[in-house]
Parts: sequence; C-alpha cells; structure tokens
Amino acid sequence: MCDPRLNLLALSYRIVYGILGGHITARFAPHSPMLHVWLFASIGFVLSAAGAIAAIGARLSSMWFPVALARTTFPCAWLGGALHRARGQLETEAGALQMTIAGDREVVLTCAFQAPSKLVFDALTKPEVIKLSYTPAGEPLTVCDVNLTQGGASLTPSGGTTGALANPLRRRS
Repeated sequence: MCDPRLNLLALSYRIVYGILGGHITARFAPHSPMLHVWLFASIGFVLSAAGAIAAIGARLSSMWFPVALARTTFPCAWLGGALHRARGQLETEAGALQMTIAGDREVVLTCAFQAPSKLVFDALTKPEVIKLSYTPAGEPLTVCDVNLTQGGASLTPSGGTTGALANPLRRRS
C-alpha cells in the first residue's frame, strides 16, 4: 500500500478507532479510567511501533504512514478518555451522579448506589471509613473530624509525604 491517498484514508479511520477505543476503555474501566486509557495506549503504541519497524524494514508502505500510526496512538487514546470525562457524569452501577445548583451557595449532588443505605451513610459520615476511602491525589488523610450536629463542621485535610496538613476542606454539615 504505497498510494499516499490510501495511507491517509487508513490513518483517518485508525485515528477514529483510537479515539473510540480510548472512550470505551475509560467507560468500562472498573476504576481510574485514565490509567486504563494510558495502559490501552501503551499496548497500542507497542503494537504500532512493532508494525512500523516491520513495514519499514520490508518496504511495505511509505515511511511516514507506520510512523504516523505509532505517533497518533497516545493523543487519540487521551482524546477518547477526555471525551468520556467531559460528559460530566460519574458512573456507578446504579446510575449517574447528578449535580444541581440550588442557590448562590448551595450545590446538591445526587447519586444512587447499589448498597445498603447504612453502608452508604457510614461511608460518608464515619471518620474511620472516610480515612479508608477518601484519598485526594493519593495522599492519606491525617485528620478526619465529622460533626453532624446543627452548625457542626467537617474537616478532612490531606497530608503530603511530610505529614504536613494541606488543602483543608471545611464544609457545613
């Protein structure tokens, strides 16, 4: 396949397949969708690079085509993952997260979980459970205070590798 027009056509649909593959990978990832997208892209890059080496060595096509296939792997996969993220929905097994702006200073998040209500309540209110599940940017929680009384506040700052408090989040209960 040495005709540049056919190579360009093949590259075009390969780009579409790469974007679609990145989106599907992010959609069905059990956790960390973008990590799965990068793993998907890495596998695609290795296969494309191997194909490029074989095609260039055997002079099966123009030199630019197999190189372009390998070079477009990561951007296409990233774009597919970014399109999935841009949909603005966090998928759960039961439904999607919905966000409603209820006033100037109020945001209501609604999400259905396939779990007993006591388990969901504990995951959002018990410090020992929050410490296990809430890890912003992979940092451990060093302090977790939850006060559910009227006028109470919650404090869940995360600590860096030094253990110093960073990014305190205060919210009214």
